[in-house]
Amino acid sequence: MRVLAPIALGVSLLLSVLVVPAQSQKRPAASTASPHAVELGHLQDSAITESSGVVASRRVGGQLLWTHNDSGDGPFVYALRPNGAKLGTFRLGGVQTVTDCEDIAIGLGPQAQVPYLYLGDIGDNNSVRTAASHVCTVYRVPEPEVSPGARTSTQAHPILTATAEAFRYVYPDGPHNAESLLVHPRTGCIYVVAKNPNGRDGVYVFPVPLDPRRVVVLKKIATIVISGEPNLYPNLITGGDIAPDGSHVLLRTYWYAYEFAVPAGGAGFDGVWHAKPRRILTPLQAQGEGIGYAYPQGNAFYLTSEGAHTSLYKVSLTR
Repeated sequence: MRVLAPIALGVSLLLSVLVVPAQSQKRPAASTASPHAVELGHLQDSAITESSGVVASRRVGGQLLWTHNDSGDGPFVYALRPNGAKLGTFRLGGVQTVTDCEDIAIGLGPQAQVPYLYLGDIGDNNSVRTAASHVCTVYRVPEPEVSPGARTSTQAHPILTATAEAFRYVYPDGPHNAESLLVHPRTGCIYVVAKNPNGRDGVYVFPVPLDPRRVVVLKKIATIVISGEPNLYPNLITGGDIAPDGSHVLLRTYWYAYEFAVPAGGAGFDGVWHAKPRRILTPLQAQGEGIGYAYPQGNAFYLTSEGAHTSLYKVSLTR
């Protein structure tokens, strides 16, 4: 989201300080530090300047990632290798414009055995997206096949996907900014996690069955509280994902990742929103927003950041 672009300057200054010994750094200690973060490469496609979400493909065993830009771009998704190399530019079929795409997810759809991409046009920095013609929208489209020739596609000459379905929504308690879109890999339930400056973030779910014909009202099912982060843009949830087997949830901020385990005992998946997460120390990025589990094991996750040619990280998980 461009409204927080000054964080890049602040983090750049902070990075210049981080050459001092680790024990003198001001970043709070995490419950689970992550010594297993690997920089895989840089986002090489020059069209990707504000990677705001990332998700692993289900078509090719996780050897392909999808990302998208933040506000200011069109209805595009970009395919890349896990080392950041460009694989293709795709435009959502039937979508003319978008307002503020903040996250991407993958999950079930109407066709059995077909993975679907979900692109979340869910950003609302000024809390104004209330009119029926300008509400937040989640787009769903079958995950495209990526051929070797797709590398030559561009924004000017993209590959058109199948026609996207558009699921429009409002919140039950007034407009919210949000940057986290999650889709359950087995049920197809769509979740949106709000981004509130006070660190108290509502979790909302779409009513089922999904209905692209009308604007629906989401149901609030939980409030997540994030606290104790550094004073530079603290406690702001900027992305999320659900593990491929549905057992865990990841949310990230500009400082940490938080992993929630679905509780045992028959409480159901939505009990995860009331579980206590473990906090995972992540590489410091200028404006880190993208996070997505590795596929198929879900034993690691990818991180992207806004900015041109930014680093692509993979963080291993130990449970």
